[in-house]
Amino acid sequence: MGDKLFAMPWSVLRSVEPDKAKKDSPQSLVLPLAKERFKTAPGFDKKNWPNLANPDWTKDIDAFYAGDLNPNTKKPVEAATKTSVTTWRVTELKGTNIKTPTGDKLGDLKEVAVDPSGRACYVAVSVGGFLGIGDRIVAVPWDALKFSLVGEKLDKKQISLVSTKEQLEKAPQFKEAKEGSAEMCDPKWITRVYEYYSTPVYWSGRDENGVKGSK
Repeated sequence: MGDKLFAMPWSVLRSVEPDKAKKDSPQSLVLPLAKERFKTAPGFDKKNWPNLANPDWTKDIDAFYAGDLNPNTKKPVEAATKTSVTTWRVTELKGTNIKTPTGDKLGDLKEVAVDPSGRACYVAVSVGGFLGIGDRIVAVPWDALKFSLVGEKLDKKQISLVSTKEQLEKAPQFKEAKEGSAEMCDPKWITRVYEYYSTPVYWSGRDENGVKGSK
């Protein structure tokens, strides 16, 4: 496809769990779309990103995928109804400083954990140490973070967290190694992360696929 990038609703993707019978089998995302049709999907030049905060930009994308089924609900994909004015790319998030509301640095954002429904559930933050040596990586609920625009012209993005470095250093630890991946995805462990920060869990009433139900 050359230098063209394609945007799509998260709900059209299907999560495939690793094959336990095969060593080092990765978890993957599958787009159930014929290759020829995918070539006609709305896209943009990777060197010229559109304004992601403009809700009008997603209209053609939502219309293109409107006839496809959400693999979780088996219903047509729904168009986006709300877009934040502080939309971030994941590549922008990684490495960003997380500060206290008063501007003191707490740590660096390293990873973003996303559930099967496409909802960011928590982030991994590096605290302490020096130049990445001796640091501790902890989990922080996505809902505990505040995203805002700062500066005289409100042209700078900032992530803040109501916490202290001492509290973060005692928070549930995020394990980067493969042997810890199962625990990092365990809802019970993630619930403990939310409880540590006194943040209500968001998935109450969702089924095992992360889809909100009627409960």
